[in-house]
Amino acid sequence: MAYLEEVERNGEKYYYAARNFRLGAGFRKIRTYFGKVKPSEEEFKRAGKEIDAIALSEGLIEQE
Repeated sequence: MAYLEEVERNGEKYYYAARNFRLGAGFRKIRTYFGKVKPSEEEFKRAGKEIDAIALSEGLIEQE
């Protein structure tokens, strides 16, 4: 499940859709950049699906 990540740099807020995957003793984070504007619910869901597709292609998750 992806989550919305808000990062502040130089007084500006930037938004990402992010998801963490466990790899043995470590983690792998995949993020999608939205920019300075908070994404709509539809944009966020679409980004979550894109993250899942990337994770599937990299073998981080199995196809359901």
